[in-house]
Amino acid sequence: MLHYSLLGNELRRVGYPHHTRTARWHVYDLLSAQEQRLFRRLCVFVGGCTLEADETVCNAPGDLGLSVLDGVASLIDKSLLHQAEQGEHEPRIVMLETVREYGLECLVSSGEAIAMQSAHGGYYLALAEQAEPYLITTGQSLWLERLEQEYTNLRTACQWLMEQARGARSSDRGAKSIGAGISHQCGLQGIGAGKSARRGWDAYRLAR
Repeated sequence: MLHYSLLGNELRRVGYPHHTRTARWHVYDLLSAQEQRLFRRLCVFVGGCTLEADETVCNAPGDLGLSVLDGVASLIDKSLLHQAEQGEHEPRIVMLETVREYGLECLVSSGEAIAMQSAHGGYYLALAEQAEPYLITTGQSLWLERLEQEYTNLRTACQWLMEQARGARSSDRGAKSIGAGISHQCGLQGIGAGKSARRGWDAYRLAR
C-alpha cells in the first residue's frame, strides 16, 4: 500500500537473526499495553527525537494511556531506549537500529503506521515552517543547529508528505517547505561540497 511504502522499504532491510527477533519479542511481551504502544510509535522517528516531539507525535491520537515522561523512563530502564545528552540542548531519546526495525514491524502490525507517519510528517512540517523566518535573522544559528539535529526526521517527513501529495494528486507544499528549509540551512552554513551540503541538495531535489 502507498501509506506503508516508506516503512515497508525499511522492513525489507531487516536482516537480524531469528533468535534475536525472538528475544526482542520476549522483551516486548513483558511491557504493559501502554508501554508497547509508546515503544512501537517511537519507532516512526529516525535518528531519535526530543521529548517534545515524542509527546506530540506518539500521543497524537490521544489514546496513549500513560505519561510520556513515565513511559520513556520505563523503556530506558528496560534498555529499549537510551538518552543522549546534547550539551545545552534538550537530550534526545534514541534506540538501537535493530530494536527500531523490530518496533516498525510491531507498528505496522498494530494498524497504527498511517496515523503515526501522518503525525510525524505534520510535526516536522510545523517545525520547518516555524524555523523559516528565523533563518534570515541574527538568531539563525540556533535554528540551524536544530534543523541539523533533525535532518533524518525532516527528510523522512518530506518523503512522506511528497508521497501522500502524489497519491492524492494534491499540492506538495509541505514537502517543499521542509526541503527548502534543509537546503537553506546548508547554504547558510557555507558547507560547499561537504556531506551536509549534499544532504541539503538531496532534500532540495526531493522537494521540487
